[in-house]
Amino acid sequence: MQILTPVFFILLPTLLQLALPDIPSNLKFEAIPNPINGSHQHQFLGKIEVNDNEWTIDYDSASDLWWVNPRPEPLFYEILYTKLFYSSPISEQFGYPTLEIDGLRRTEKAIKNWDDIERNIHISNKESLLEIGCGSGEFLLEALRRGWKSVEGNELERTSADLAIAKGLKIDTGFFESFISLTNQGFDLVFADNVIEHTMNPLEFLKKGFELTNRGGLLVLRLPDTQPFGPTLKLIDHTFHFTRKSIKTIVEMAGFEVQAIFYSGTYKGLKYYQDQTHRIENMTVIAARN
Repeated sequence: MQILTPVFFILLPTLLQLALPDIPSNLKFEAIPNPINGSHQHQFLGKIEVNDNEWTIDYDSASDLWWVNPRPEPLFYEILYTKLFYSSPISEQFGYPTLEIDGLRRTEKAIKNWDDIERNIHISNKESLLEIGCGSGEFLLEALRRGWKSVEGNELERTSADLAIAKGLKIDTGFFESFISLTNQGFDLVFADNVIEHTMNPLEFLKKGFELTNRGGLLVLRLPDTQPFGPTLKLIDHTFHFTRKSIKTIVEMAGFEVQAIFYSGTYKGLKYYQDQTHRIENMTVIAARN
């Protein structure tokens, strides 16, 4: 592991500048190679400034991938997710204004996600399902309503996990990379909604998903589809910014076969109506383990 402090020898545009509480001024940084091709050669999209810290978002045209590099040490993300994510001072750029406990927005989103999935692929086997980052369990409950026999969830945020457990759902509360099924089974569908772009190592994340997916089963990912001009939102918590090309490549590197990628909604930021660039186009990826 190479630990370093970013030093910029060229003048980079500032993509985002803000002050956050609880962030130390002496963060360490780690150089992150491109997870698709291992390359350290890339272009600089611009820099992020948080308090007294600076880091970059880089771009590799060969793989069509943007990522945080060098990346702040894990302490930064630990503080972000445990103290700031659900009371975000700038929710357009990361997190939510408050921790949702009533599940209304999540229920609407779960129905939309299921409608999108079922419109685009026929699912004949509804035996077992795993959701990574299941929140308070609305997608899992909707799965049961649609005929799935066995569902499990994985959720790191404890309050949300407890809400799901209180609904009678089987929930693992650790990091997904160390997930072990509570029913000791593989899954016919593994689903992750806006998770992979937050991971420290997306290829290892996908390989873990591959191990847990039964032969003939499906992986379904929902994530931002980064536009040609690069990311303009979620520059703090998204460690990777994928396009259809780069997500297809890395999913297939993990062993899956991508069957479909389709548009699944647009989030418009506060500045969208000024220049139409401050937005997130979302996509859904459906891949099979043959």
